[in-house]
Amino acid sequence: TEVYDTTGASKASCTATPGAYTLLAGTKQIFTATAGEGWAFEKWQIDGVDVEGEEGTKAVALLTIPVSAAPITIRAVFKTSVSG
Repeated sequence: TEVYDTTGASKASCTATPGAYTLLAGTKQIFTATAGEGWAFEKWQIDGVDVEGEEGTKAVALLTIPVSAAPITIRAVFKTSVSG
């Protein structure tokens, strides 16, 4: 998994798990995004494409691993949180 903000910059204060992991295509895996201070989780992406449906916007999501000839990247995207 990778952690990015809505502009495409890496966000070290936010985390996503699991990290590097090998899974079979078609299997399901729980992914967890944790926002750092001042950030809010926005969405999941698989190889740069937004995950559709409700799971795509849940910080804890059960995602299906797509069929791919190459390794895929699952990205947690965060946005700045707005306070008061």
